[in-house]
Amino acid sequence: MKDQQGKKVLLLIGWSSVIHAFLFSSIFTGLVGAGIGWVIKKDYQERKQGLYLIIFSILAAILPQVLGLLIIWSLNSGF
Repeated sequence: MKDQQGKKVLLLIGWSSVIHAFLFSSIFTGLVGAGIGWVIKKDYQERKQGLYLIIFSILAAILPQVLGLLIIWSLNSGF
């Protein structure tokens, strides 16, 4: 059985990278969160936690970019 303290540290780093990716629109930290989610899914056999971390990391990396483009487009088009 893997070290449970290590899993807690990975979860903390993973979710904090998701929050950082969303707030600061950073694709790199979103990828870090997705990588940590993959490690949790494969090495710690926590399928749900790892999958949620992967999904939210990808969304947190892409969503601010799309929202920024939509805001700029709407300001330029006169909405």
